[in-house]
Amino acid sequence: MCSAFANTLGAAFNIPYLTLPFNLIVICTFLTIQSQGENTTEDAFNSTAETEDINWFQVGRGIAVSMGQVYAINDVLASSIMNLALCLASPLLFIMSTIGAIVGSLAGVFILPAESLQEVYYGIWGYNAVISTASISCVFFVFRPMSFTLGMINLLATIGAQYALRATLVLQVSTSLLQLN
Repeated sequence: MCSAFANTLGAAFNIPYLTLPFNLIVICTFLTIQSQGENTTEDAFNSTAETEDINWFQVGRGIAVSMGQVYAINDVLASSIMNLALCLASPLLFIMSTIGAIVGSLAGVFILPAESLQEVYYGIWGYNAVISTASISCVFFVFRPMSFTLGMINLLATIGAQYALRATLVLQVSTSLLQLN
């Protein structure tokens, strides 16, 4: 139902709906399953991780799971299989997605406070960057120098919007604006 509504709304303005239905459902789910209890082991892990320096192994893991996060899967093996499938289907799309994941994750490392680095470790910063880079550079437009440039601009706009809004709906804003031009 959400997908049909978003498709109808997007069709009226000639805008593809991208992952809007998925993001709306995820946000509703996260809002309904918020923890009400005491500190858990994961909370204890997060609180000890806040005082540590950047864990580059975890940053690498975040880059690797960025593709899986597009489908809400936070697993390295599953993300690796998705990346392999993407590489076999379209090497160009794989390269652009990987560029987005790397740049988005590294941007998150450098601009987030230490207590928020878990977002990078879980692939959230790479998730938006993967979709926004790939969509503009070689999915909705034919890959050319101009589409590559627009893809990189969209990547930077997504990073800025994600930092400003700190939500997963940010790729919708920057991608839709670039498509309207």
